[in-house]
Amino acid sequence: MHVTLDTIIENLRYALPQFQIDPMWAEDNLTYPIIDDLGRYICERTTYSEYDENDAAEIARALDFLERCLAEGDSDVRDLVHECLETLDCCDHFEQIKIHFGPQVLALWQKFFEK
Repeated sequence: MHVTLDTIIENLRYALPQFQIDPMWAEDNLTYPIIDDLGRYICERTTYSEYDENDAAEIARALDFLERCLAEGDSDVRDLVHECLETLDCCDHFEQIKIHFGPQVLALWQKFFEK
């Protein structure tokens, strides 16, 4: 299924049902704040003191979603993935996230963010 700005929220809800999307942002299709929240959500999952395999699985599902957005998304959706990576770049426990990168997310990370 092709992912566009018009379908990304629906796709995100399907991929990550536990991730809470602000209803007002969804109603107005405000994808940038939503994708920034996704980045913070991923980061927060690594900071729980009881970080466990459920958190790791949720992070993996989120990164699979971003991977699918790069594979099936248009240029606007790929820009959103880039935005999410900018948010993840600020995460203190980034190494716990990076191990879940698929090949396209990793390539995007290496191109724009790797130090």
